[in-house]
Amino acid sequence: MEKTLKTAFDISMKSEVYTCALRLAVKLDKDELVKRVFESCQDYNVKKQLCFQIARQRIIVPDLDNELNKIASNSMLTEYFLKFATELGILDPKTPD
Repeated sequence: MEKTLKTAFDISMKSEVYTCALRLAVKLDKDELVKRVFESCQDYNVKKQLCFQIARQRIIVPDLDNELNKIASNSMLTEYFLKFATELGILDPKTPD
């Protein structure tokens, strides 16, 4: 099973599908693979998404900038949730019509 997951991880990294690669690295329980995903990813918004993923698992990745560290530690979860709810327009209660 581990060999299959490692192969899927390698394919995800080559395809630059970093969210899948991170999920597989977590499933393999290999911190060096998690770090490799973060080092390979160049898109800052994707890195934010990766931080939300590792925050759920409480994985610590060294050498992240201040904002990414806050996301990874779940200290900004409420702010991002409220921002997302505002963008969707679901912050105010609705009545059934």
